[in-house]
Amino acid sequence: MLDTQYASSRRETLETVIFQLENINHKHIFKSIIDNMPHMFMILNDCRQIVFANARVTDVLQCEFTNIQGLRPGEAFGCANADKFSGGCGTSLFCKYCGAVKSIINATNNITSIEECRITTANGVAINLRVWAFPLPVIDKRFVAFICDDISDEKRRQSLEKVFFHDVLNTAGGVKGAALMLNQTAKNSTTPPGIGDKLINLTDRLIDEIKAQKEIFSAENDQLEPQHDAVNSGKIIHDVIDLYKNHSVGQGVKIKILPDSCDFNFKSDTILLERVIGNMLKNALEATPCGQSIQIGCRLQSSKIFFEVHNPAYIPEDIQRQIFQRSFSTKGEGRGLGTYSMKILSNRYLKGDIFFTSTNGMGTVFTASYPYIPVDPHAITDDNMPTDENAHKTGKVLIVDDLDINREIIEYILTDEGFTTRNASNGREALQMLKNENFDLVFMDISMPELSGTEASEIIRQTNKDMPIIAMTANASSEDMKIYESAGMNDCISKPFDTEQILKKTRQWLH
Repeated sequence: MLDTQYASSRRETLETVIFQLENINHKHIFKSIIDNMPHMFMILNDCRQIVFANARVTDVLQCEFTNIQGLRPGEAFGCANADKFSGGCGTSLFCKYCGAVKSIINATNNITSIEECRITTANGVAINLRVWAFPLPVIDKRFVAFICDDISDEKRRQSLEKVFFHDVLNTAGGVKGAALMLNQTAKNSTTPPGIGDKLINLTDRLIDEIKAQKEIFSAENDQLEPQHDAVNSGKIIHDVIDLYKNHSVGQGVKIKILPDSCDFNFKSDTILLERVIGNMLKNALEATPCGQSIQIGCRLQSSKIFFEVHNPAYIPEDIQRQIFQRSFSTKGEGRGLGTYSMKILSNRYLKGDIFFTSTNGMGTVFTASYPYIPVDPHAITDDNMPTDENAHKTGKVLIVDDLDINREIIEYILTDEGFTTRNASNGREALQMLKNENFDLVFMDISMPELSGTEASEIIRQTNKDMPIIAMTANASSEDMKIYESAGMNDCISKPFDTEQILKKTRQWLH
């Protein structure tokens, strides 16, 4: 018999499994009823092997029944932990925390139970199942009826809703409080020191949390499109430290850079990489008691890049076995997608991996590894930005957006730098202004009433082929960009934008 770390590893031969099926399937009406159930239904023997599976199972798994007959459920679903130990599905320490194995074992002990099961397949797909198992005696043999439903969409929606609204409302509440303070003190002609910086910091956190939820949603739906360019390891580390050094989770915790940390250039997606390393750092801060310190660094070894974050806390074994599962969190029910997002972004989009070690007394080290793709060190520049800060400060810019605040912000940024600006609230109003005035550049929102940005751009290009038009939108995928380009737009800036983005694009197109 094969070894096991948890459930029994004993198996029957395939011939015995087939014989057991004949005992069960002697009445045709049984199969007809079961095949038309909306649930995945299996009958397992006392070795947890699949003796029977209905049509719903083979439809979901896209296979013939003979391909899964004699396998255990985790093996049939392609669970990444099914081959972690020689005994197969149910025998590794990871399986100790699997709801499916628990329910099956309960059923073999004549206990009916309902559990939830989180599976990550070998190719990184996350599946959430709700499973029922109950004893099913047939003649003199003990079998288990095993029913499961795929609740991945349900769990995904629940997690997104809970995490998104919890974090966003928390931050938005801080923004509102800071704004109220600013408004109140403005009446008295006094402003507390740093209140403006505090408000900006809170809004940055709000935007970052919204972007993080959008990224994980896109990643799970295969809609995320990595943009690989030149990045610098030292800059990535300093940027994430700057992001979290004043964050509430890191109060009283020191962040140190590892003494052997290297500084080098390579090719990757800056935004996704900062998201992963930032989550590693944030998790370490959350786990570290006030007064202690954590360390972060990067090294280059054997054509691989390794980002490491050390913290002094130990992760209990039960948490270690579940830490990268999608809906698992140590922060309470429905909280946290950080470790799961680190895994999916690293594996699926950055072509790397993320892992950890955790021991009592030594603490925890999270490591993210990626392929090293060297680049020209001169490639890391402020693209197309003029070196003379006083250059390109002339030009007339039309700002088209249906939100007043967006128009006001861009006008404030550009007029402060010496540019002349006008604004319009929709595409139709913009066309009228372009008939009466000459402009050197247009910032064009996409979704607007009366006439959209793409529709307005198509009309503009009928008479003006040369004036740059920059799209402003939260939807900036490659497919979206093709639509904007076909409408005659020259470039795109993603919302929410900041001062540097606006100035960079303006200078670039008015050089």
